[in-house]
Amino acid sequence: MRQVVAVGEIGSAPGNLFNPHAVTVDPNTNNIFVTEGEFYLLNPHARISIFSEKGDYLDSFTHQNVECPHGIAIHGGYVYITDIGVHAVFCFKKENYYSLVTKVGTEGTQIGKFNTPHSLSVSYT
Repeated sequence: MRQVVAVGEIGSAPGNLFNPHAVTVDPNTNNIFVTEGEFYLLNPHARISIFSEKGDYLDSFTHQNVECPHGIAIHGGYVYITDIGVHAVFCFKKENYYSLVTKVGTEGTQIGKFNTPHSLSVSYT
Protein backbone atom coordinates (compact mmCIF):
# COMPACT_ATOMS: atom_id res chain seq x y z
CA MET A 1 0.00 0.00 0.00
CA ARG A 2 1.30 3.44 -0.93
CA GLN A 3 1.68 6.27 1.52
CA VAL A 4 -0.40 9.41 1.04
CA VAL A 5 1.78 12.50 0.70
CA ALA A 6 1.18 16.23 0.59
CA VAL A 7 3.03 18.24 -2.02
CA GLY A 8 3.80 21.94 -2.15
CA GLU A 9 2.56 24.86 -0.12
CA ILE A 10 0.49 27.86 -1.16
CA GLY A 11 2.54 30.32 -3.18
CA SER A 12 4.11 31.04 -6.54
CA ALA A 13 7.77 30.21 -5.79
CA PRO A 14 9.24 26.97 -7.18
CA GLY A 15 7.98 24.09 -5.08
CA ASN A 16 4.86 25.99 -4.05
CA LEU A 17 1.49 25.60 -5.72
CA PHE A 18 -0.50 28.48 -7.15
CA ASN A 19 -4.11 27.46 -7.83
CA PRO A 20 -3.49 23.77 -8.60
CA HIS A 21 -5.97 22.09 -10.96
CA ALA A 22 -5.08 18.48 -11.67
CA VAL A 23 -2.62 15.82 -10.64
CA THR A 24 -1.27 12.64 -12.21
CA VAL A 25 1.46 10.16 -11.42
CA ASP A 26 4.08 9.13 -13.97
CA PRO A 27 3.74 5.33 -14.07
CA ASN A 28 7.44 4.95 -14.96
CA THR A 29 8.95 7.09 -12.19
CA ASN A 30 6.10 7.55 -9.68
CA ASN A 31 6.76 11.30 -9.85
CA ILE A 32 3.73 13.48 -9.18
CA PHE A 33 2.80 16.10 -11.81
CA VAL A 34 0.52 19.03 -10.88
CA THR A 35 -0.95 21.60 -13.27
CA GLU A 36 -1.34 25.06 -11.80
CA GLY A 37 -2.20 28.59 -12.78
CA GLU A 38 -4.91 31.19 -12.68
CA PHE A 39 -6.99 31.82 -15.77
CA TYR A 40 -7.36 35.54 -15.11
CA LEU A 41 -3.71 36.13 -14.23
CA LEU A 42 -2.33 33.86 -16.95
CA ASN A 43 1.48 33.69 -17.04
CA PRO A 44 3.88 33.59 -15.19
CA HIS A 45 2.08 31.18 -12.87
CA ALA A 46 1.03 28.78 -15.63
CA ARG A 47 3.23 25.75 -15.04
CA ILE A 48 3.46 22.07 -14.34
CA SER A 49 5.26 21.24 -11.10
CA ILE A 50 6.91 17.89 -10.51
CA PHE A 51 7.35 16.23 -7.12
CA SER A 52 8.89 12.94 -6.04
CA GLU A 53 6.63 10.18 -4.79
CA LYS A 54 7.62 11.29 -1.28
CA GLY A 55 6.42 14.85 -1.98
CA ASP A 56 9.79 16.55 -2.51
CA TYR A 57 9.87 19.28 -5.19
CA LEU A 58 11.92 18.22 -8.22
CA ASP A 59 11.27 20.66 -11.06
CA SER A 60 8.66 22.56 -13.06
CA PHE A 61 8.13 23.46 -16.69
CA THR A 62 5.92 25.59 -18.87
CA HIS A 63 5.76 26.86 -22.42
CA GLN A 64 5.25 30.36 -23.80
CA ASN A 65 1.95 29.33 -25.45
CA VAL A 66 0.47 27.77 -22.31
CA GLU A 67 -1.88 30.14 -20.49
CA CYS A 68 -3.82 28.05 -17.99
CA PRO A 69 -2.95 24.36 -17.84
CA HIS A 70 -5.77 22.31 -16.40
CA GLY A 71 -6.03 18.57 -17.10
CA ILE A 72 -2.96 16.35 -17.33
CA ALA A 73 -2.14 12.80 -18.40
CA ILE A 74 1.10 10.92 -19.02
CA HIS A 75 1.56 8.15 -21.55
CA GLY A 76 4.90 6.71 -22.56
CA GLY A 77 7.39 9.53 -22.89
CA TYR A 78 4.77 12.23 -23.31
CA VAL A 79 2.88 14.63 -21.06
CA TYR A 80 -0.52 15.82 -22.32
CA ILE A 81 -2.09 18.99 -20.93
CA THR A 82 -5.42 20.68 -21.55
CA ASP A 83 -5.35 24.47 -21.51
CA ILE A 84 -8.59 26.31 -20.72
CA GLY A 85 -7.04 29.66 -21.69
CA VAL A 86 -6.17 28.82 -25.30
CA HIS A 87 -8.76 26.03 -25.69
CA ALA A 88 -6.22 23.42 -26.75
CA VAL A 89 -4.40 20.23 -25.83
CA PHE A 90 -0.60 20.35 -25.69
CA CYS A 91 1.75 17.39 -25.98
CA PHE A 92 5.24 17.62 -24.48
CA LYS A 93 8.09 15.12 -24.80
CA LYS A 94 9.66 14.28 -21.45
CA GLU A 95 12.96 13.16 -22.98
CA ASN A 96 13.82 16.62 -24.37
CA TYR A 97 13.09 18.52 -21.14
CA TYR A 98 9.40 18.80 -21.91
CA SER A 99 9.77 20.21 -25.40
CA LEU A 100 6.54 20.96 -27.23
CA VAL A 101 5.62 18.24 -29.72
CA THR A 102 2.25 19.54 -30.84
CA LYS A 103 -0.72 21.70 -29.97
CA VAL A 104 -4.17 20.52 -31.03
CA GLY A 105 -7.30 22.64 -31.09
CA THR A 106 -8.57 26.16 -31.18
CA GLU A 107 -11.54 27.86 -29.53
CA GLY A 108 -14.96 27.11 -30.90
CA THR A 109 -18.08 25.00 -30.70
CA GLN A 110 -17.74 23.30 -34.08
CA ILE A 111 -16.52 19.72 -34.51
CA GLY A 112 -12.79 19.55 -33.85
CA LYS A 113 -12.70 22.70 -31.71
CA PHE A 114 -12.61 23.09 -27.92
CA ASN A 115 -14.45 25.25 -25.45
CA THR A 116 -12.36 25.36 -22.22
CA PRO A 117 -11.20 21.71 -22.16
CA HIS A 118 -10.74 20.64 -18.56
CA SER A 119 -9.78 16.98 -18.31
CA LEU A 120 -8.25 14.25 -20.40
CA SER A 121 -7.16 10.68 -20.02
CA VAL A 122 -5.13 8.13 -21.93
CA SER A 123 -5.62 4.44 -22.48
CA TYR A 124 -2.85 2.02 -21.57
CA THR A 125 -4.24 -0.81 -23.69
